[in-house]
Amino acid sequence: MTADEAYGQVKYLRRVWLGEAGLDKYQVRDYRAWYAHTTLSMPAAAWLPGTRAAVAPQTASANTTPSSKA
Repeated sequence: MTADEAYGQVKYLRRVWLGEAGLDKYQVRDYRAWYAHTTLSMPAAAWLPGTRAAVAPQTASANTTPSSKA
């Protein structure tokens, strides 16, 4: 992986993390509030992809119907 590819991946992950974790719309009014929001958003951003990966196989198998032909 080249430095440009790594930078592009980091930039993409940051954009996704900001959008999914709710950090893209947060307005800072107080340092303590920002710190608490950021601290809770970081584990949420780490938890979301793992949960999505665990649910995806279950959803895919639930959407398939067994064939009526024997």
